[in-house]
Amino acid sequence: MNELDWIIAGGAIYIILALLVFFIPGFIASSRNHEYSVAIWLINILLGWTGLVWIGILIWAIVGDSSDVVALKKEELKQRVTKTESQSKSESVKGLSDELRKLKGLLDEEIITQDEFDKKKAELLG
Repeated sequence: MNELDWIIAGGAIYIILALLVFFIPGFIASSRNHEYSVAIWLINILLGWTGLVWIGILIWAIVGDSSDVVALKKEELKQRVTKTESQSKSESVKGLSDELRKLKGLLDEEIITQDEFDKKKAELLG
């Protein structure tokens, strides 16, 4: 190999390494299953050459939530909502049962009649 061949081989290696470094934000976003990995790739290809944008998308790829984390957060939120709904239903049932016990106590003490008890019970359960 002569000197020109070595220069061409060195230039080819340099170009390959430069491209690998240039696409690091895209590789990081894809490997992390980043929620916006497609956007990071597009911005990297279109505007990454500006340098400042490349640094910004590199930070975005590293810092941003991955889609796995986003999915976990959504699932956690769904569980909280379900838990809150079930708590409000149980509190509602508890309040209803307390009200019926009070009415039964009033009926047992003969403060209200059986008809009044039945009417109020039907109203609460209806």
